Amino acid sequence: MAASELRPWRLRALADTDFDGFVALANARADRLNSPTRTTREGWQKWWAGQGANLASDSCVAVNGAGHIIGFATVDRPTEPFVMTYGSASVHPDHWDCEELWDALHAWALTRAGSYVGLAPAEAQVSLLTESVDSDLSRKAAVTRARFELARIFFRMRIEFGGEPASPTIPAGVVIRRIDMERELLDVAVAHNEAFRDHWGHTEESPQSLVEEWRKETAGQRPDFNYVAVADGAIAGYVVSQDNYRGDSTIGLVDYLGVRPMHRRGGVALALLKTAFQAFYAAGYHAVRLGVDASSPTGATRLYEKAGMHVVEQVNRYEKVLRPGVDWLTRPAD
Repeated sequence: MAASELRPWRLRALADTDFDGFVALANARADRLNSPTRTTREGWQKWWAGQGANLASDSCVAVNGAGHIIGFATVDRPTEPFVMTYGSASVHPDHWDCEELWDALHAWALTRAGSYVGLAPAEAQVSLLTESVDSDLSRKAAVTRARFELARIFFRMRIEFGGEPASPTIPAGVVIRRIDMERELLDVAVAHNEAFRDHWGHTEESPQSLVEEWRKETAGQRPDFNYVAVADGAIAGYVVSQDNYRGDSTIGLVDYLGVRPMHRRGGVALALLKTAFQAFYAAGYHAVRLGVDASSPTGATRLYEKAGMHVVEQVNRYEKVLRPGVDWLTRPAD
């Protein structure tokens, strides 16, 4: 549809009363893409509530003359060390061919992300990242017009439980137990920095800041699916999960699975993953999802396939440099 046929439309801040229209647009997009990655109404409510006071300032919607939401854009508030943040734009499928609308939403996102550049160290490069499912041709074209560059490819992977998952083989000298979420998160955060230091996109964040983020993300979550592997009295690896995937209480999500370099390739990661699978299955879950760097330096994709998972979607991650400088992001070769 030509832009002139859509007019008048305008951008405005997202309001509390926009929730139904926001969800309707998101669901229409998922329906048109026939995407296996769906978000329930409850999932959007969780996202919505998590925005808090930032809902209006960090999100905008495009509304047509009748007041219907036909597009939206959001930008995450960056966290320490503030050298990158994430943003996204979406358009109702009836208007996917309206380049003007896509471009206006991306322009808004770039302006909003730009307002956070000053938080980063003065010498640091600052980037805005965005994503597109590989099959979403309209979004990919819009991202390209906004001069983002393809930076990395990720996979969304899934396992369906047709029966009880295989029992883990615990490496000799390793004990796997549930994380004490009150007392051990700081130690897990230290292990996380070590485990992901050589992964694409990693930036060093203080353990205290990570703990604060994790506590916010896991508020109200069941602790049953979070485990550490302990060797010689120290954390060798960990798995941190959420008790639903995008609001679907039958699908679990593995948020982070990491193993310290000295304990890699010894079966710790596979044992942790299978332990989490067993816990989800015992609690009545039907499936588990996770995201992974397609070119992970630790060969994570092969590990997950060994555990019975399969790729359901390819997600392309794009980057636009907002301010040139010293690149703080880890960028291993493919």
